[in-house]
Amino acid sequence: MVKDYDLFVLEGSLGTTAAPLTYYGQNIPGTSTPWTVPTPGSFVQKIHKMALTNTGTGTATITLTGASTVSGNPTLTLLQVSVAAGATVTLSEEDISIILPESYYLQGVISAGSGYAVVQAYFIPGSSAPVGTGSSASGGTTPTGAV
Repeated sequence: MVKDYDLFVLEGSLGTTAAPLTYYGQNIPGTSTPWTVPTPGSFVQKIHKMALTNTGTGTATITLTGASTVSGNPTLTLLQVSVAAGATVTLSEEDISIILPESYYLQGVISAGSGYAVVQAYFIPGSSAPVGTGSSASGGTTPTGAV
């Protein structure tokens, strides 16, 4: 069964090296309690919409892959987007549709060509407004804000 989620937050910051992303989400039925991704094998993930904003000074690239908990399964390259400094790239449901089997979970890395960059990615069906915040630099924090 495919479970859809109405909030998904990716956030990371970096200096000269690539930084892993922290993932957050909220189930459509809705509670104020978030779950943290990855939770391998526990659900199927579907991305509806994503907005990538680079608030740094260098071009940043976000790469999403799907990794499996099953030994021998291939890693899936799902998405790679470059975002110039100060720019926002929005991907709609027509642009992106990622559904992972239950043995897979999302992984993401932000890398920058030069300078310092922060990239935040959100997806909420029907809206591009950011909801929730977090930080991969501190190991991940619970998102805040209305759902």
